[in-house]
Amino acid sequence: MMRRNLTYLTLLLVSVVLAGSVKASLPAEPDYSFLWNRFDRLIAVDSFVVGVSGDGVVICQYDSGEEVFVQVNQQTVDFAPVQMKRFGDVIAINTELNDILFLDAATLPEINFMGEVSPGVAFADFVLDRDNLYLSTWFDGLWSFRLSDYQTAQFADSSMKGILVTQLEVINDTLYVLDEYNGILRYDVSADGLGSFIDYLYVPLRAASFLRFDSIFSIALKTNGVLFGRFDAGDGEIIDSLFEVPNLRRIFETDTLLVMAGSRSLSLVNKNNWHEVLFVETYGEGTDGDIVWLDDGYRLALPDPEGGFTLYDLDTNELPVSGLSRPGPIEDVLLYDNILFTGGRANPVDLYDFDVDGRPEFLSTIYDGLRDVAGVERLGDSLFVLYPQLNRIVLYSGISDPDHAYLESSVIADSLAIPELYLVDHQFADTARFLLAVKTDGIDAYVIPDSGDVYLAQTWRFGSRGRLESFAIDGSLLFMATNKNLLLVYRINEDFTIEELLETSTNPVRTMLTHNGRLVVFEGYQITIYDYGNPTELVIDSVVDLPLPVLDAVIRGQKLYTVGEEGLTIFDLTSGYPVFEESGGKSGRFLDVDDRLIAASNGSRIDIYLLDSSTDVDDDEGGLPLAFHLRQNYPNPFNSSTVISYAIDHPARVVLIVYNLLGQAVSTLVDDRQAYGDHARIWDGTDESGRAVASGIYFYRLTVDDQIATRKMVLLK
Repeated sequence: MMRRNLTYLTLLLVSVVLAGSVKASLPAEPDYSFLWNRFDRLIAVDSFVVGVSGDGVVICQYDSGEEVFVQVNQQTVDFAPVQMKRFGDVIAINTELNDILFLDAATLPEINFMGEVSPGVAFADFVLDRDNLYLSTWFDGLWSFRLSDYQTAQFADSSMKGILVTQLEVINDTLYVLDEYNGILRYDVSADGLGSFIDYLYVPLRAASFLRFDSIFSIALKTNGVLFGRFDAGDGEIIDSLFEVPNLRRIFETDTLLVMAGSRSLSLVNKNNWHEVLFVETYGEGTDGDIVWLDDGYRLALPDPEGGFTLYDLDTNELPVSGLSRPGPIEDVLLYDNILFTGGRANPVDLYDFDVDGRPEFLSTIYDGLRDVAGVERLGDSLFVLYPQLNRIVLYSGISDPDHAYLESSVIADSLAIPELYLVDHQFADTARFLLAVKTDGIDAYVIPDSGDVYLAQTWRFGSRGRLESFAIDGSLLFMATNKNLLLVYRINEDFTIEELLETSTNPVRTMLTHNGRLVVFEGYQITIYDYGNPTELVIDSVVDLPLPVLDAVIRGQKLYTVGEEGLTIFDLTSGYPVFEESGGKSGRFLDVDDRLIAASNGSRIDIYLLDSSTDVDDDEGGLPLAFHLRQNYPNPFNSSTVISYAIDHPARVVLIVYNLLGQAVSTLVDDRQAYGDHARIWDGTDESGRAVASGIYFYRLTVDDQIATRKMVLLK
């Protein structure tokens, strides 16, 4: 990701109020992770849907008002799930390493892992019955283990009956075992271990799976079709068949239906008349889902390969709806003023704020109907969003109040191979900024006047030099690295044309930025720092070894933050050169940093890291000159006191007042003349008389001459 890989010739470092110079504290794991785009498996537990993937475990809960599921908790994991099953109040997850993790279903939405066992044998299926764990091990038969707790599995028994044993189920002290070449075996497991073999239900065709409803077994065949059987006083018998079921993968049930899921369709079979079948087309979802009961009936939740999960109405058979719409991948994250902006393929721009503990909470969506976001940039109260499918860059205004943001204008963009947007500050004129649409074959430079519409100024192309991998801008200098291992230097002229100054060879470059008149280039496990005092000749200033490879990097204040496939790294820049501080966290392709937060993403999740509140992380407003700005109070909500910070762009009389919902002034925090720069005040939740005010919603208004800004905050006691 190349976005925000830039800084400027003169870094305007505006320190966050109350920030110190204490070393950052980077957790080994994210404090919060969310927005998984893909689930491998789903299980329904009451009003919750538990989703699991190689990224982590996500708890979703149905919001009846919005008629969708929302994520209410999540936890990263270090395993790849193969199977997930529920046994009463226990959810068990089988991993690719043949370990089984146990999750407490009774405490949802809290995620409490109760333990993990490693039986030491590969297995096709497992079932938990009281303290007994049963495994089917294909051609090696059936194994049982005794669990003294959820930490230790002690071998108890084994059986070689059958040829190829796979699926297992325990019902009323009877263990049912699928032998794919013979049928369903029955064991009495009322005592510990495997107990005694009872009998079997012979299946004349190779079986794939079974589901028991009432006293009947529906048996999915490896070939298309289903057999129905039952156990009588003696051996079991096949009593009926149904061969109109295509590509059967799994069978579910409701009170009245058998739901047979195939690769491209559902077959809804009436339990009272097995030959009454309704076919419902599906759209390529996985079959490792579950039946969910909502307010008005049954739904089948299936993992969507594009992300999230889809709900199929099993009562009305209407068109499927999105249960959790998180199609991906994530393409951009932006932290600005304690608000997280996200966007991605088939995703709109979503906004999240952070509670008092730093947990991200969904705030709003900007125009849900406009999706497929490739890049997001914010400038004050304006938001620029690149929509490749529309071939447009859209400007939203009023973004400080997302619920009332509006589409102000748009400009046509040649969106072919555009990976991102980048916002550049005043560099050539005092009345305009640049918005760069960065492509693999060049850069389109748009001008953002202080008044008037955005317009395309120039299109910069680089001929046969290769695909653009990374770039940086410093004043009028443009640096580019291509996939042909070329490093190019251009000068941007006043008419926005470019003039080539240098072409030189380099190692493969993943990202680069500029700092204090030097070009910082990330190449594998090292940083090469160039002096470009003479831009027609790059001189190597120094080389710094990297503990981890880098895919994206940003500078905030006197810190350099990087992310790559092996995690994050923080460097101190006080000396003018990167000095390693610490590393940790999970893999990622791009990141952003603001105040005490790091947001990093690998494209399928977003990881949030909370830095020490005294960390020297400067809010440089995205590298832009200081302007009039009222920031969101922190913490928010709060229960004792909160910090309100703001910036003014000239010396002036400043008035900062807290109001209640009735518009009555509660407390005047500032009424004085103040100097240009950053300022802050603490409100302790009291009125002008020093009396504590009640819990609720309050507003604070900043007035500087004719400039006015208002924000909302919540006091909780």
